[in-house]
Amino acid sequence: MRLTEKQVQDKRHPGKHHSYKMKDLEIVAFAEKEFKTPFKWGVNDCNTLILKYLDIVHGHDVLKIALEQYSSRREAIKFQREYGQTLSELCISLGYTKIPPTRARMGDILIIKKKQFEIGHLCLGIKILSVVEDVITDMAFIPSFHEFDWGLRIN
Repeated sequence: MRLTEKQVQDKRHPGKHHSYKMKDLEIVAFAEKEFKTPFKWGVNDCNTLILKYLDIVHGHDVLKIALEQYSSRREAIKFQREYGQTLSELCISLGYTKIPPTRARMGDILIIKKKQFEIGHLCLGIKILSVVEDVITDMAFIPSFHEFDWGLRIN
């Protein structure tokens, strides 16, 4: 499901700087490219999707941290424990700020905190881009931002 130009326009905030609008287009292009990518631990999962987003859209070099470092849920949890930094902590070290999930907007990262790991999602306005475990990367409407524990926004 591709976003139409009108949907992209609707996501934009009137009066914002031109580069902000261009960033929205980069986010949409990233989401379209990743949409329907098959799930694979350590390659395309809830963390590597966000790391890839940070690299491609924001110019970081962080995907290499986790890429192909684990091949199962158990190994992912072990990797997380050994790495010693959660997805949120990494984002904060890169300049992101923790925000209430209800304030999330296009390009923010939404986090669901589980006991042993975090699940990252990319906010696309009223939709999210998420990797569905053992299936694909998919887009879904956000029924309630209260389902997320917090958001992360680049400053």
